[in-house]
Amino acid sequence: MTPAHRRGHVLVAAAAIVWSLAGLIFRLIGSDIETLLCGRALFAGFFLLLVLAINTSGRPFAAIAGLGWPGFLVAFFFALDSTCYMASLHFTSVAHLAVILSLTPLFAALGGWFVMREAIRPLVAVAMVIAFAGVGVMVSGNLASGAWIGDLLALGVPTCFTVVTIITRRHPEVELLPAVCLAAILTGLAFLSLAHFGEASAKDLLLMAVLGLIEFGVGLLLYLAGARLVPPAEATLMSLLETVLAPLWVWAFVAEDPGWRALAGGALVLSALGGVAITDLRAGRRRR
Repeated sequence: MTPAHRRGHVLVAAAAIVWSLAGLIFRLIGSDIETLLCGRALFAGFFLLLVLAINTSGRPFAAIAGLGWPGFLVAFFFALDSTCYMASLHFTSVAHLAVILSLTPLFAALGGWFVMREAIRPLVAVAMVIAFAGVGVMVSGNLASGAWIGDLLALGVPTCFTVVTIITRRHPEVELLPAVCLAAILTGLAFLSLAHFGEASAKDLLLMAVLGLIEFGVGLLLYLAGARLVPPAEATLMSLLETVLAPLWVWAFVAEDPGWRALAGGALVLSALGGVAITDLRAGRRRR
């Protein structure tokens, strides 16, 4: 393993750890959901705008304006993705969101088959059946309560990300950093009229800043930097750390019990995804 390869592992793992803290920070914020969505997005947008300004030698708005219609579509779906992510936590448990988020590679495979007619490998097809069965077990306890709304919103996250993946594959010229920066700014502006920052405590504002600057901004930059250095199978495997850690943080610090259904369903999903990633990893090593 080369130093660059090891650095990629560390960066992707660090991104997963940072992202895993989102649920815990959300639970510690007392403000309403509209203020939280707006605050997180604006803090993230300003941070990414600064990073973009550094990367473009002081011309961040030119980079955003040059995205073109594919880039603006990517920004729109990233904004929708981010909104579904945070809003789902208002209704469902962190464990449910984390497990549903881990389905993103399988959603991407389905999207590639549906839109681009890409064949789905038998191993991935089996993993899909097992994983979706696991999600069924997990959400079965929420059908009689309002928590199913959160599960539905959580499904919007891998769905939107799949759309982004298809667009960027069709239009590889789209730059992700300006697109995500625009997405954060658009999300913040969309909820600005509904936010009540005057009623938020200093602690809540600080935690919103942590969500925007660290969890959203730094986490994204860590993943983008690391994913370029490791094969996709390894990046997928390392990112599963988020699925494992996110429920542990809220269980340890705010006593949020995921319940046996979430544990059983999550185990099925993780087994399916981990099996595919490990098989792909071994196949890649044999080819090398």
